[in-house]
Amino acid sequence: MVLLDREQVRALEYDKGQRWFEDEPEPRSGMDDVDHGVMDRYKRAIGAADIPDERVLRSRGFLVDGRLTNAGVLLFARYPAAFLPSARVRVIRVDGTELHTGRGLSVVNRTEIPAEGLTPTERKALTLAVDNGKVTTKVLAEAAEVSARTASKTLKELAGKGILNWCGSGTRDPKQYYTYS
Repeated sequence: MVLLDREQVRALEYDKGQRWFEDEPEPRSGMDDVDHGVMDRYKRAIGAADIPDERVLRSRGFLVDGRLTNAGVLLFARYPAAFLPSARVRVIRVDGTELHTGRGLSVVNRTEIPAEGLTPTERKALTLAVDNGKVTTKVLAEAAEVSARTASKTLKELAGKGILNWCGSGTRDPKQYYTYS
């Protein structure tokens, strides 16, 4: 008879599809780590605006024994990189409202957003670029509540790192914008 330690058992459960990474509670997390602005938008979207955050998270499987799951951290934590520094969130946008798989899935856009080493303003810029297809200095400044100068600098830095693509006819083009790479 072979005895397995806890990590070996977990590895086998993952391999057999009996355990999922996103369902694992993050032991260092809790309700204090939740971004309540994001939580409020989520609750409005699912028609649960009057239900307490903790109850919504528990009922959706994002909170277990007072700890956010890894999925809960990625979706609702203020600083997910503090818990999962190498994680990335893959966003897939599909056309239509019916659920299909394989070739029947009409993928419009696939995006992977890094969770590591981004400031809140950089994260907001990426979110805007993904959600809207593009982001401008003015839109970022308003959404992130920063100056136009800070927004412009942030967008240029993300373009310099190859995360965003700059589009325009020149540096003074009033219609210039950035798209996600």
